[in-house]
Amino acid sequence: MYQIPRFVPELTNKIMALKLASVSMVRFLFLFVIYYILLMIPSTCGTSDSDLSWICSLTQNDEHCKQLLLSDPRTNSSDPPLISLISIELAHKQATYNLGEFTGYRDNSTDPSLGKLFGNCTEMYQAIVYDLDKVYGLSKQGDYKGVLNEGTPTKEVYDCENDLPPSLPTMAITEDMLLALETLSGVASYVVYKTSRHP
Repeated sequence: MYQIPRFVPELTNKIMALKLASVSMVRFLFLFVIYYILLMIPSTCGTSDSDLSWICSLTQNDEHCKQLLLSDPRTNSSDPPLISLISIELAHKQATYNLGEFTGYRDNSTDPSLGKLFGNCTEMYQAIVYDLDKVYGLSKQGDYKGVLNEGTPTKEVYDCENDLPPSLPTMAITEDMLLALETLSGVASYVVYKTSRHP
């Protein structure tokens, strides 16, 4: 009767061991790739804390800048195109609010000279709202360099406040407007950087 040489079972066992090792390696590599993809999802599909820090470092008050952006619940999960729109919407909301305030001051003023100053501010904020509408359109079209190049109407905000007597309670809303515009500008720089690297 023919006997199988002793080395044959040993060789078979080694081959089986190699096959099992190969299968294990393939499974390991597959799980590693899945894990890597899951790690990458937050940084590519959302605005991280480091992104917000980068944006807000370009403003005069990074803490208030973060608070402003995070006041919109979409910010944490926003990609660059969305956070561009969010920053413009926040600035537009503040500009519209300030426009209403200055319009009310103008209409209720009993001092003609003061009423004229409030009227000037009203006209300036009408122009600011118009400019932000234009910038919003550029952002919707994906023209982020256009948004950045358009700039922000901070001059009008300063001109309005500087012409008013310092005793008036308008400084707070002026500061809120300037912060919103600075935040918009920071986001615009961030979005241009991100979209130029990942078109």
